[in-house]
Amino acid sequence: MVRRICKAVDLDVECSNLSDFETTASEALRRLVSSHSSTQDRAGEFTRKDRADEQNTRSNPDELRPCSSEADRLQDAPLLNLFKEAMVIQPTNEGDDEGYVGPADKRHITASIDALKALIPQPNDLTLILDSTEKFWLIWPVQPAATNIPFSSTTLSQSSRLTAGRDFILNSLQSQDPVTIAKAILWLTLCVQQLPEDIWLQTKMPADQNTLQGAYMDGAEILLAAVDAESESSVEVLECFLLKAKLFINMGKPRKGWLSVRRALNTALSLGLHRHDRRNREMDAEIWAHIWQFDRQLSMTLGFPYAISDSHPSISIENNKHYSTASRLLAGLAIICGHIIDRDQNQRNLDYSHTLQLEQEVQQYLKEIPSEWWSESPSLAMPLEEIYLRQTIKLFCYKLYKMLHLPYMLKSSFESGFEHSRSCALTASREMIKAYQAMRNNSVSAVIMCDLMDFEAFSAAVVLMIGLLSPTSRRDDFQDAEDWTLVDGLTKSLRQLSKAMKCRVAEQGAEVLEYLTMAYHGMYLGAEPFETTIPYFGKVRISRIERAGSHVRSEASSSNLQNSAVLTQVTSPFFNSVEFNAGYFTSFDLNPRDGHGGDAELGMDWAASFDPTADYDWNQLLYFDPSAVAAVPAPNGSM
Repeated sequence: MVRRICKAVDLDVECSNLSDFETTASEALRRLVSSHSSTQDRAGEFTRKDRADEQNTRSNPDELRPCSSEADRLQDAPLLNLFKEAMVIQPTNEGDDEGYVGPADKRHITASIDALKALIPQPNDLTLILDSTEKFWLIWPVQPAATNIPFSSTTLSQSSRLTAGRDFILNSLQSQDPVTIAKAILWLTLCVQQLPEDIWLQTKMPADQNTLQGAYMDGAEILLAAVDAESESSVEVLECFLLKAKLFINMGKPRKGWLSVRRALNTALSLGLHRHDRRNREMDAEIWAHIWQFDRQLSMTLGFPYAISDSHPSISIENNKHYSTASRLLAGLAIICGHIIDRDQNQRNLDYSHTLQLEQEVQQYLKEIPSEWWSESPSLAMPLEEIYLRQTIKLFCYKLYKMLHLPYMLKSSFESGFEHSRSCALTASREMIKAYQAMRNNSVSAVIMCDLMDFEAFSAAVVLMIGLLSPTSRRDDFQDAEDWTLVDGLTKSLRQLSKAMKCRVAEQGAEVLEYLTMAYHGMYLGAEPFETTIPYFGKVRISRIERAGSHVRSEASSSNLQNSAVLTQVTSPFFNSVEFNAGYFTSFDLNPRDGHGGDAELGMDWAASFDPTADYDWNQLLYFDPSAVAAVPAPNGSM
């Protein structure tokens, strides 16, 4: 790999040893991402020359490299300069938060293509990557072309798929068309992103997964910017934006995903894909449906308005008679997404009866879900794409139900008349966790990479925890035991996923659920309060409060929740408090301009972003004493 990079950039491989070149390649990749991020952050503050000067002086070489001679060599390395030249491009205001850069001249385009070609895995590594991810390809928005046979056809063998994937990448890179290359690189990025850590360690790539993903995505964006500059649009450009959106969603960056979807939507409109008389193929209708539905799903999550109104004929289910059952469900649920967005954007002008009307719409589509989807658990023989389709539709459907009733569930803590919404939100959260767990507990689909999906399951568990921790006159011990089992099972799944896929979202979600469970048992023993943001919800504070005059010493460990039944029996000199804060309708915005989330979005450090001054519509302060909860079922359902 290193020698191929050297050859691509005319670097003399004999002037130093192989170890030095490996360091150079890895450092170049790391600095590529750092350089691009810095350039975007300072957009509008510097001229092109100022940005180049700032880029050369902002880093302390002593912090990056062990000696000045090595620093000088890496600073002047042709590979590093190639990346720098490729990345120093005039930013524009359009889509800057999503990674959009301005027009690139032919020299930058050629440099980017050469750099990307040099970073393609060696044949053995490429084969390993493709072989390990082939089963996931059909759940991605774009698949490689496969001769004359539809790529999704069951008649296409695994070996044929692998050949198609390899040929798609290698043949695309032989082209000098920026869009063709960008599309292949973004698709390869999905393969790299989906690769489990244990498989990645078997490769001989010159950098870690995240760094390589960043290099691929930045290089592809340069190529797409060149096309934008020439005002050219094509279905291939559109597909590149959809691939970027999928990458961002998998990374837990819904805001950047939304921006990519909007770029795809604008391209689709310019191509006329929203018009029946302008479509050239059936696939165009499928692409258009995917885009407007994707836009509504992300807009609801982010609290943004959606792009295409219900009145447009292209989204009418009646005008799309060819829809399959799954396609009809997805279209109908996306339309309801828009109705929930309308309610949330106009909540002051709509009363509770409007929410109940929307509930009837959701129930209509719940009834249309085939009965076998409920009665049959996904089997090992079921294709992964079928498992994914069934479970994500159920997850999506109940997410709508939860989003619809959650505002009034929170209000039910202080206002009467909303007990129905409390019950519905809790039911929807249970079903979301069950749908998620059915996918994660199946070995076929256990390691599907999607940080946003993991976060949705975690969010459902938070709603369940509010129901379990909040006082109510209608306590059902049997239901509580089932709910604790669901929360405990999800916590374990998130922990396992965080280790297998290095998922920061799953790791932080598991931590929050563990601490909330400890606090419920009065066994959170942290010396300082645990304060954390819960993105798109609000914030939580867990505190340890010492009893007045208590001299009892607890031997329980705050970091071990292996046996929850034992925790309830330990005498502690402390009791705990939990404070929830949330907004009724407005999502917690991860706007980097406000200092929240930044580029990482859901992958940010939730605790570090905690803002004690943030004000919310709803708050609840609860106290928990170990002796008071000793008779309540523990998370694993035991006593």
